[in-house]
Amino acid sequence: MKPIPFLLAVLFMLHYCAEAQECPGCPHDVDPNDAETKKVLVALLAERNEEYDLVKITKAQSQMVTAHRYSLDFEVTDRRTNEKKTCKTSLISQPWLSKRIVEVFSCV
Repeated sequence: MKPIPFLLAVLFMLHYCAEAQECPGCPHDVDPNDAETKKVLVALLAERNEEYDLVKITKAQSQMVTAHRYSLDFEVTDRRTNEKKTCKTSLISQPWLSKRIVEVFSCV
């Protein structure tokens, strides 16, 4: 392939990718106040029998592939000590199977 047509093709693809608003299947930011996201997180805390009350979600991302993947940063209050903690979780939700897989869950 000649260099000029190849470079033009590469530039076109870069421009197309830069202009794309969404990438199907790619993670995208979600409003931390989104009701569905909050519902998933509250259910996760209940399933894990965590002694935490959700204060707020500070960052949320979602990705739809064969399931719905959430990556969430959030703050909680420990019910036992009343101490605020910052947490992260990554989970896969398949509501049509009533299934949730937690990949990461940590609070400090």
